[in-house]
Amino acid sequence: TSGYVDAGEALVFFGSPAMPAVIDSTASLEGIGFKLLGRGNSIKLGSAVAGADVNGDGFSDLVAGAPQGGDKQAGSAYIVFGGGALPAELTIGGLGDMGAAIDGAYSYGYLGAAIAGVRDMNADGVEDVVLAAPNAPNGILPSAGAVYVLNGRTAWPQSSGITALASRTRNSSIHTAAGTQGRSSRSTHAFRRGLRRIAHTPPTPPTRK
Repeated sequence: TSGYVDAGEALVFFGSPAMPAVIDSTASLEGIGFKLLGRGNSIKLGSAVAGADVNGDGFSDLVAGAPQGGDKQAGSAYIVFGGGALPAELTIGGLGDMGAAIDGAYSYGYLGAAIAGVRDMNADGVEDVVLAAPNAPNGILPSAGAVYVLNGRTAWPQSSGITALASRTRNSSIHTAAGTQGRSSRSTHAFRRGLRRIAHTPPTPPTRK
């Protein structure tokens, strides 16, 4: 992508009864969708994506992971806020007030390897999102993995670390086979299966007092 190797990208196509039968993903998506382009070698933007209205404005938002981005492959995730006048192309470094960047907390933790929109887990009227870092340490095991719950909010910082945003963190007590610098496809697949279960679990209704 634009001179980078394995930078990755995420493509969104707007649903319509007049969708073209063939779409050239290398061409402009003007009028039919938009692209979010990676900026950095081997960050692998788009390894995982999800949709949720995380700012409560009535438009679905894109959440895309770049698990080998960030400092020492800590991983990153990016939110693009939906709206009625989105540009046909965006870059992860140029989102401004159109989105948010979230950086992983641990070297070789691979934040953004798995992502799921999980509806409204805390019953505040705004949809939430879950991000996985399958190689994050838990204080005892170096590659136990972690899942972070980010509650939706009407205002997001343009750039922040995952620990500052996460309302809840779940660390695994199971050591993965990979070392801290190794990619474990098995652990990533396991996190994705777990996130799919979370995404399809109905939210708990608020308790009546």
